[in-house]
Amino acid sequence: MRTTDHALNTEPLDSHAASISRFMNWAAERIAKEVEDNERIEKITGTREFIPSSRELAKVDYTEEEKINTINGIDELRAEGQPLRQAIQSFGIHNTTYYKWKRELNK
Repeated sequence: MRTTDHALNTEPLDSHAASISRFMNWAAERIAKEVEDNERIEKITGTREFIPSSRELAKVDYTEEEKINTINGIDELRAEGQPLRQAIQSFGIHNTTYYKWKRELNK
């Protein structure tokens, strides 16, 4: 009877262990994707500091080249399947700024 009780008790443990394993695999994949996205954005923008800290004031004067690079970077992320809002936020600008620049630069 002890063996039967033990066999019954291992099934939930195996299921729990499998659940944890699936989560860990998902988390590792998600982190790898974030790192890949960050490296791609760094390559596009030329900096690791593409999201301003909350204590920094937003940059007010962007050059036309910076605007074009930002719009192109956002559009590239969109082409890769990233949602527009997330792509815009990853460059640290507001969605209205994106649309304004897009209109101004006629892109």
